[in-house]
Amino acid sequence: MSSRIKGIEKIESAMGEWVPSNLAVIEGVELRSMQCGLTTNLLIEALFQSRRDSWPDFDKEMFRVEITFTNVRGLCLNGFGGGSVQVMGFDIRFIGDRGLEGINYEIEDYEDDRIRFKCSDVSIQSVTSKHT
Repeated sequence: MSSRIKGIEKIESAMGEWVPSNLAVIEGVELRSMQCGLTTNLLIEALFQSRRDSWPDFDKEMFRVEITFTNVRGLCLNGFGGGSVQVMGFDIRFIGDRGLEGINYEIEDYEDDRIRFKCSDVSIQSVTSKHT
């Protein structure tokens, strides 16, 4: 699945093997209407950290990652507003083989249902180390 994500090499070169559940905190979300309102993109700025015994460990290195989700459908956000949101079970699943027109991915927080939507593409925009 991760090989289908555009720019995945950016996060893999920083963190090594990457899995979506390494997302610890969403620091920001920005919804953008593109092409005269025909396409909706979602930019998420999040902190990722490899899972360890005590996770997330804010005293250890984390990586700030910007991810763009293209052609977002069915966006649901719960518990957002007023600052960063900790996410305990983030996942990006490829569902392009289900035959849904323009939908290739399903994104969700499977622990607390803080975020959920579907989209056509996922792209890693940037990865930077965040030392606390």
